[in-house]
Amino acid sequence: MALGRLSLLGYTGIYDKFAGGNVQSGIARQVDSLEAVPIAARRRGQREWPRPKWAILAGLLGATFLTGVYLAIVTLAQGWQHAVQLFWQDRFLVAPIIAGFGTQVGLYTYLKVGLH
Repeated sequence: MALGRLSLLGYTGIYDKFAGGNVQSGIARQVDSLEAVPIAARRRGQREWPRPKWAILAGLLGATFLTGVYLAIVTLAQGWQHAVQLFWQDRFLVAPIIAGFGTQVGLYTYLKVGLH
């Protein structure tokens, strides 16, 4: 579709001489320099978003890693029995932190790997 020379604008204001030329021809030059941008149509049945299998795996690995670090630090400080007891005692505090960390790792992986 050709846009023409924008003859319908008809702008002839008093500030044309201060703007450095005819505003109408300047706009027409800008419009004529536009190039068509190809738009790829989606095929029927094609997924719009990639499958998040790597992101889910990375999130689970991140949560497991954080749990291991927590248990390792408490085990080194107080022993294995105390680490398990403390984890069970603070499960309502530690579990959401671990789940949130795993979710963040999964979302980060999804954005970095899944969408690129």
